[in-house]
Amino acid sequence: MIKTITIKDFAFGIIDSLEDRSLPRGAVSASLNFLTLADRFELRGGYKTYGNLDESIGKITGYIVAKTAAGVEWQYRTHGQKLEYYVAATDTWTEIGTNILGASADGKDISFAEWHPTAGDFVYLNSPYGPFLKINLATPGSATDVYVALAGNTTVKHNYKGYIKIAENRMFLWGYTSDPTTLYISNVGDPEDFKYSATRVGGEGDFYRQFNGGPLMSVE
Repeated sequence: MIKTITIKDFAFGIIDSLEDRSLPRGAVSASLNFLTLADRFELRGGYKTYGNLDESIGKITGYIVAKTAAGVEWQYRTHGQKLEYYVAATDTWTEIGTNILGASADGKDISFAEWHPTAGDFVYLNSPYGPFLKINLATPGSATDVYVALAGNTTVKHNYKGYIKIAENRMFLWGYTSDPTTLYISNVGDPEDFKYSATRVGGEGDFYRQFNGGPLMSVE
């Protein structure tokens, strides 16, 4: 008969420097398959395969679960040159366009970012190698290329290709191939507009800020 011991409190948390037999009660040697939360260990949820399983597609280069203001979730993923979204009604991944990312972005990492202004719910995807796309979650199966190249005049609307994050109601972009050590910042309220504003106040309207090398670690 196996002896059962109930441990109500894990006062010592995780101790991975001792062998299992030497651990005091109230400690664990690992938390595999468990979530380590502030006051407890919780068994994680299981895995589920969404859509048609196709192991031939190779590396998933980008993924996001975007949520509308009404709480409706839409999943998007990229692989190769393809952008796909998950259709729950048919349990399938459906391609948006045909090879919409282009050959230059084939196999390259793609970044996603959500934006939720009063006008609706949107997803942007961008990378240094592919198009700069915008998806209106009201029409989740279509994407629009919103890239506007800089034509020399920084005071007119333009943007860049790179990795993105949206915070503080503006877009932050880095990894631009022509200037990889610069962090670019869009105008407030328009993630697609990086034009320079000479009348900016408190930094608003800057089209870039320098940072000292390395990847962008965090934008809060």
